[in-house]
Amino acid sequence: MIGGLFLLIIGCMVAYEIAKAAGFGKACAALGIAGIIAHELAHAIVCVIFRVKIHEVSFLQVEWIGGKFGQLNGCVHHGEVQSAFAAIVIAFAPLVGGLLWLRLIVHGVSAVQVSGADPACTLLLLVLAFSVASTARPSIPDCANMLATARKYPGQFCMALLGMLAGGLAWWWVVPPLAEGWSVVACAAAVLVPGWALSKGYQKAKGQ
Repeated sequence: MIGGLFLLIIGCMVAYEIAKAAGFGKACAALGIAGIIAHELAHAIVCVIFRVKIHEVSFLQVEWIGGKFGQLNGCVHHGEVQSAFAAIVIAFAPLVGGLLWLRLIVHGVSAVQVSGADPACTLLLLVLAFSVASTARPSIPDCANMLATARKYPGQFCMALLGMLAGGLAWWWVVPPLAEGWSVVACAAAVLVPGWALSKGYQKAKGQ
């Protein structure tokens, strides 16, 4: 299930960029509104969890290029992140959130089809899935913020990545198949917990 959702995200991202390059920027912006809101909401929620001060949240900003419409985006301006692990999770929160949303949407599509509801409901859910999937990737500013924290705490960053990689591999090869409804949650926990533990242990050992 996780692999299928990742492929869906990659496919939607590629289709989104191709459509923009083909001159359908405004249509892509309209389709991406729900996804942009979900993207920035994921950043904001994780900032609250890690007690990172949020200065400003903007869900929809129009970027003008040469006096013409460029693209639609959003942003979360937050304070300094004191943990490399937190910086990684904040940067990739939209991807994890996107996987969770897509799992719910897939369930919703199945429920609509079984119930025999209006086909327009299925179309609406598919549009929502495209919107969320095409905007789930970390943006360039997201990655820049993460790397800035990594340069400040390189040891923490490496330990966090090592723990997350080990946890992900262990989940992939060792954990028995779970019900689809729990697969995304279990994968996220398997990746994040070892990363947090190793990063936190290094942080305490170094007194950071």
